[in-house]
Amino acid sequence: AGVADLGALGHEVVALGNYSGAAKMVREQQFDVALLDLLMPSEPMMLGGEGLLHLGEPFAVGYPLAVYLAKKGIRFIAVATDTNHHSHPASAMMDWMASENVNVNGCTVAFMHSPMKDLGGKQVKDWPAVLKRILG
Repeated sequence: AGVADLGALGHEVVALGNYSGAAKMVREQQFDVALLDLLMPSEPMMLGGEGLLHLGEPFAVGYPLAVYLAKKGIRFIAVATDTNHHSHPASAMMDWMASENVNVNGCTVAFMHSPMKDLGGKQVKDWPAVLKRILG
């Protein structure tokens, strides 16, 4: 839904389902904006031994990925979650920064609980609203 919604607004959208793909892509291409999910399935990148037991579990990669992308020069970055802050510690941390954008390496970064919209009776992240928030 997010890709279609952003595309309908005239944005060129590249959607990835993993953070290693995002890291690779920003080494090869320039982007102005990155919209990130806070939680993504953990990947084998740099895991070994006991770490592999966590493979595929939700991981709060949005925080370090936002810093990495800012280091790569993406000017606007939003990390959004629809996870209830009472049920996940990484989501609860969003409450600390949800009201203001921060500057990381000259880039604007927002951490937020995503605005939601109804899609056929299901609540989904409203990515155009997330984009509007990060762009001001």
